[in-house]
Amino acid sequence: MAISTGFITLPGTKTVGVSPLPYFRDKRKHESPGNDSTLLKEDLDRFGYEAAFRVLPNKLLDRYERAPHKLNAAAVIIENEFLKAEFLPEYGGRLYSLYDKQNKNELLFTPSTVFPTHLGSQNAGFPGGISFNGLSAYEKVFFARVNSNDGYEFLRMYSYERTGGLVWQIDFHLPDGARELYAHVVIHNNHNYAVPLSWQTIIALPEEERCRIFSGTRDVLYPVPGSKKFSRTPSYGRGSLPQIELLSDEDASYPMSFKKAGTYYLQNPSDAEAPWGAVTYEDGSGFLERSTQPLRIRGMFCWGGDATGDHWRRFLNQNEQNGYIELQARLTPTSLHGMDIPAEENISYTHVFSALHLDAADATDPSYEVSQAIVRAVANTVIPPAKLTEQHGHFTQLASLPCTKILSTGSGWGALENTRRIIEDLPLLPEQLTFPAESFTDEQYDWLALLNREELQELEGDQIPLSWMIDLNYLPYLKDYLAKHPASIKVRLLTGVMLYENDFTKDAVKLWKEAQLIKPLPILLRNLACSAATTGFTLEALTYMERINWSAYPNIDISFWEEYFELLIEDGHYRKMFDLYQDLPRRKRETESVLILACEAAIELGEFSFLEHALEWEYISLAPDDNRMIKIWQRYVEEKNPEEQDLPENLDFYIS
Repeated sequence: MAISTGFITLPGTKTVGVSPLPYFRDKRKHESPGNDSTLLKEDLDRFGYEAAFRVLPNKLLDRYERAPHKLNAAAVIIENEFLKAEFLPEYGGRLYSLYDKQNKNELLFTPSTVFPTHLGSQNAGFPGGISFNGLSAYEKVFFARVNSNDGYEFLRMYSYERTGGLVWQIDFHLPDGARELYAHVVIHNNHNYAVPLSWQTIIALPEEERCRIFSGTRDVLYPVPGSKKFSRTPSYGRGSLPQIELLSDEDASYPMSFKKAGTYYLQNPSDAEAPWGAVTYEDGSGFLERSTQPLRIRGMFCWGGDATGDHWRRFLNQNEQNGYIELQARLTPTSLHGMDIPAEENISYTHVFSALHLDAADATDPSYEVSQAIVRAVANTVIPPAKLTEQHGHFTQLASLPCTKILSTGSGWGALENTRRIIEDLPLLPEQLTFPAESFTDEQYDWLALLNREELQELEGDQIPLSWMIDLNYLPYLKDYLAKHPASIKVRLLTGVMLYENDFTKDAVKLWKEAQLIKPLPILLRNLACSAATTGFTLEALTYMERINWSAYPNIDISFWEEYFELLIEDGHYRKMFDLYQDLPRRKRETESVLILACEAAIELGEFSFLEHALEWEYISLAPDDNRMIKIWQRYVEEKNPEEQDLPENLDFYIS
């Protein structure tokens, strides 16, 4: 096996803009998904646990652009005589390409362009390849070469995960002569308390007319169609492939049978030997993945065959019609199920990826059970369970080897955490993982200064800290600093954000109120407005936002205006909101988030000339669950052109 570094040239957008504001999680951190009465008792265990959308301590990557550039993306490559795997360390460690040298065939879906859009954990994702742990598409991770004493080498990807303070590593093995790529995953919880965990691998594969989904079980959980109409989360049902309620009489093992975007989760049992998933194609080719326990759940996602799905395909792939499906592997039964990783324990498994070949007719037999049995037999031949178990034991031993050479540097948060542990005389993060001081950036500066008992530079005007922290292990340092610097606005702000995100709401609000008495900075007033709005006090929230001296901050980030406009609309102040919007500089007016809010006000005010232009805008930031522009268009055509029936493609993003 050879390991090298290089670059991949592809059109797209390398970075996106970041909202500097702390985006607080919903106070209802657990969701309450429904049950259509078909779920089993075990299906309800931890259903909705820790499932609410969460961003902090990270930031929303919510500024998009579509102007294509030629990107030279850093790549780390491993290859042998049969396979070549290319990883993108600056894009969340995405396995961008897995190329079958012998058959001259790309095994994964690789997009022709890389444009971020409203997908993924921080609202910025792009399709293609294999992504691990639902990582942000723009998170930098570490890659290192690892060598054993006998000369064997492999590739390691690793990072420190800030939300729960977990550390994870994925060791990639591609031995000489192997026709499959192995990924040995270890998730470390070094804390003396349990930590919520969400973990999945998403594999994007080419979508073709007769592609078909297989796993070791036919039992599935799926969101009930139309059940999300009046709630935040859908109800779920249980069924058995190939016919499930999602598709009535259609065969749900064929993703192209879906008229609309759809998903389901295959419920392999916890005692299944080496759970697997496969996608096969009409010519007999296919893709196979297999793992050891506890990675037992497999999932499918497709965009569906309606106009909305077709639009998403073209939108995500630079107007090309070819699309993709997702084959997912998860630790929990659905994306709405949660789990904890126990205190001072690890979760470990080995995941393997390979091509699959069978007779053309075998994958499309009218009997799903017949095809499933054939694919299972081929899977057992390509990746025998006993061999995978043996390899898992071997890779487990190698997982404790230290990094030999860092090939690509990730974020500095792991180095910061190790600094804290050294100061407190605590065990360091797993010693086989190197977090060098060279990885520090400006984002860690304030927190490093706190650990070293150094003075922080205070905030002025519309300044905002470069990073946020929610780990309560850093709270004593903040409190100690405040005791010595009682007039510090910045540390009151940072402490408040940490406490608010950890449900110490009253303490957080108290700190922000104290700070704004010293100096009413916009970020303090905004945070107080957020707290008031969350508890239903919209008028109080508006009062805080209107205390911002907007004229004094002409360069204030557009996200402040966005949140102010949202409150004005919620309280029915459409004219005020629309007039303020019109007074903004053109660059800010053309920010889609505020343009959409202006449309909401305009339809209430009958500003049809404005809407005529706005409804023709080529939107790039509408999310699959955002139907605001559709509702505005419907009201517009009712007033101006009742005979118009077809939703314009530029607005057609909503997945109902």
